[in-house]
Amino acid sequence: MCWDTSRKIEPKTGYRNNHDYEFPPIYAADAPILISQIQYLTNDSWEEISCLGGNTGYPLLHSAKYGRGTLYVLTIPDNFSDLYKLPPEVLTHIKETLLKDLYVRVESPSQVALFVYDNDTFIVESFLPESVEVRLVVDGRLGRLRDVLSGEVLIGNEMKDWRGQSGDIEHRTGKKGYKAAIKPHSYRVFQGKG
Repeated sequence: MCWDTSRKIEPKTGYRNNHDYEFPPIYAADAPILISQIQYLTNDSWEEISCLGGNTGYPLLHSAKYGRGTLYVLTIPDNFSDLYKLPPEVLTHIKETLLKDLYVRVESPSQVALFVYDNDTFIVESFLPESVEVRLVVDGRLGRLRDVLSGEVLIGNEMKDWRGQSGDIEHRTGKKGYKAAIKPHSYRVFQGKG
């Protein structure tokens, strides 16, 4: 892969998460984002998320097998704060990739932060001016979540795989999803119980 920082693209039609579906849906950003174009050979790497500019796609998140691991390249916009403009579905895929070794992640719009501790406790904080509904995705070993401040116990659902299946052992993700509301400019503290 190589970068030519003088070559730019401003995706106008949206973003495609290429691992979700046979014909992946297209998600639109709040506003155009300027990114550098990455050039790469197509026979040994994969665009995880494509930025679409008309009929042409450029990688926002790219992966390639390397040795016994996988190398990921995340294209950062020229203006770092443009990351806040990415659609929630695109942010979710980036979080799935970057946080796959953590026991928790949050599916949310931008400006919702996650602070993770090693005692199965974590904080979700919203910097948004309005309330937001998020989904907390937690390892299945934690049977339930409790809000430490209010005492509320959240009930989770088994997460489905990318095909929308979860029934048989082959398709189980080992994760549970919990819906939670976060008030404007506030936080909630959760603790998982086995």
